[in-house]
Amino acid sequence: MSEIKEGIYEGNAQTTLVKVSVEVSVEQNKIEQITITKHENGKGQKAEVIVETMIEKNDYQVDGVSGATMSSDVIRAAVGNALLKGVKQ
Repeated sequence: MSEIKEGIYEGNAQTTLVKVSVEVSVEQNKIEQITITKHENGKGQKAEVIVETMIEKNDYQVDGVSGATMSSDVIRAAVGNALLKGVKQ
């Protein structure tokens, strides 16, 4: 997180059945907020509670939500894509 500039970044990720868009707010090398702006989870369970763990651990690479593996993976990927946009050049 030390390489991420402060700001709000948008990220997207999808599989055939799951589509996620997020906004990630970063302040002082810390994930302050993750807002899921779109979440189509197909027939599976939603894993939106995973963002609380990401904020708490200040990392997007956290364990998935039991029973919502695919949704967890796509949310993690969307947050990771958002954070990549903030990497200091």
